[in-house]
Amino acid sequence: EYMDEQRVLTGMDDLELGPWWYRNVCGRLAEARKVPIRGNWARSGYIICPKEACVVTLRCRIDGDRWLLLADGRGWIFEKCRVNGKDEDEEFVMAEVD
Repeated sequence: EYMDEQRVLTGMDDLELGPWWYRNVCGRLAEARKVPIRGNWARSGYIICPKEACVVTLRCRIDGDRWLLLADGRGWIFEKCRVNGKDEDEEFVMAEVD
C-alpha cells in the first residue's frame, strides 16, 4: 500500500509465534526498531549488547528480511544485517539459542 509514493503498508510472511531465546552474535551493539524496517528513522533508541540473550515473541519475513519482535518491549530487531550495504554480504546479528 502506497501513499504519495511512500510505502505505508506491507505484508508479513512466515509469521510464527514464540517464545524463543536469541543472542546477539555479531560482536557489536544492535539497535532495535520501533517498526520492522531498516530505515534510521525507525530506530527506537534501545540497544542489544554483544552476547546479550533476549526472548523473542514473534518472528516473520518482510520484504525477504527476517524480523524478530523482542518480548521486553524494546521493539524489533533484524536477524541479519548487510555488510557494507550489500544484500549479498550479510552476517547474523541474532541467532536462536537452545
